[in-house]
Amino acid sequence: MRDGQIKKPLEAASQNMPQLWLVTAASNAAVLVVQIVSMAILARALAPDNFGIIAMVMAILGVASIVQDLGLSAATVRVDNLSDSQSTAILGINILFGAAATVIATQLSPLVGEIYNNPEIVPIAMALSLNFIFSALGAQHLALIRRSLRFVSLAKINLTAVIFGQGVAIALAFSGHEYWALTIGLLLTTLTKSLLGWVAGSFKLERPSFDENIRKMISFGGWLTVFSIMGYVAMHIHSVLLGSQFGAEQAGLYGRAFALYGLATGLITAPLITVVPSILAKLKSNIEQYRRSYFDTLEMQILLMAPLGALCFLCAPQIVMIILGDGWKESIAIFEIISLAAIPQAICASSGWLYMSNGDTKSMMLWGLGGWSTLILLLIVGVQWGGLGLAISYVLGMYVLTYPCMKLAFRKSKATFKQLWCSLAPVVMSSILSGGATSLLLNSINVKNNLASISIATIVFAIIYLMCLVFVFRKSTMLKSLLFQLSGRLALGR
Repeated sequence: MRDGQIKKPLEAASQNMPQLWLVTAASNAAVLVVQIVSMAILARALAPDNFGIIAMVMAILGVASIVQDLGLSAATVRVDNLSDSQSTAILGINILFGAAATVIATQLSPLVGEIYNNPEIVPIAMALSLNFIFSALGAQHLALIRRSLRFVSLAKINLTAVIFGQGVAIALAFSGHEYWALTIGLLLTTLTKSLLGWVAGSFKLERPSFDENIRKMISFGGWLTVFSIMGYVAMHIHSVLLGSQFGAEQAGLYGRAFALYGLATGLITAPLITVVPSILAKLKSNIEQYRRSYFDTLEMQILLMAPLGALCFLCAPQIVMIILGDGWKESIAIFEIISLAAIPQAICASSGWLYMSNGDTKSMMLWGLGGWSTLILLLIVGVQWGGLGLAISYVLGMYVLTYPCMKLAFRKSKATFKQLWCSLAPVVMSSILSGGATSLLLNSINVKNNLASISIATIVFAIIYLMCLVFVFRKSTMLKSLLFQLSGRLALGR
């Protein structure tokens, strides 16, 4: 994809970034529905320890999936100019490191079994090692699709891959293949996504060019890779800690609660990870517009994330029972606690927009050394009290790290934490007030039907939330802007 072909969409997107986000989120909604449905079906077909085994393996092997990419996908999305010969060079690097990761992970599989003292894990780890080369095959093609802002096309690829992979996993699960169903489903999802990326991609394979631009991309991606490795460890170490101390079942119970929370919040946050940095990078020359675009987008994100986190907390028993089933009651309290991290997690995630848009992944990595290390230490302490202790430590860590995280990220943008709080305080306070009122109502009427309880909570919360924003905090203009974005017809994602 040539840069001239995406110049016009980028200009339009820089003027109306929230709308691009909404287009992308809407495109990903179908993928989310399929993932939730498949999660619900598989949770009833398989025992918690089956999920725990996969989570325990991927917690260790997943680090290799980050190293194999070297951050080049993110660099591809951000770089100003990229030729087909340079894309070919990046594709070659991805395949080389993907193949190396597969070989190394295969050789280390027996060690993974020893770490958990579970020989059943070894063949699973060997099979999942193929995921690295499968992912590497399509990484550059998929990055170019994101670069050209073809998010609807990307959503179609993800949807097809998830339907196929999860469909096979469900069929195998009901055939009695247990954790192999999850293993094969994961591999097929990754392979299908890569193959469809080749079909939808538009760059021509040429003689690879390893020039100065490629070296800069590797430098950008290298620092990002170090940060991502630490982040991956922090977000997945729960599987290692619980699996090694309490077994696969406890790892599965915590892992499904964490995954369910991630699916819910990911619909809001995931589209922004690649959309915002590339667009903010175009606005660096106008610092005032840069800051305004950042705060407007973050405010829109928290406007939706705050009520989502509150409803997950209020309706945790009903959500877990509907999606995971009766066999996962121990996950309810974990899901309830983790949902309290929705707001600080979303705020901290936005620091990545600032670092990446400024090309300052080195500072991002340096923050990660302190931030992720602090979170990991808190989780190591918390696991002494099992899954609940781990969840409390995670939430505590997100709140503790929010201020230093954003303080450092704001240095180049000249923004302040006071500006951040002034921007988000009305939304956060409205969510707290609405959550408290909704909780009192739910406790007083005692609705037994899970779906009815969620529906009532959502309606009541929405009414009180909107009333607080409009009449208490005078945010009618912001809401009108959001409605305008939702009704807009600027199809940037196509």
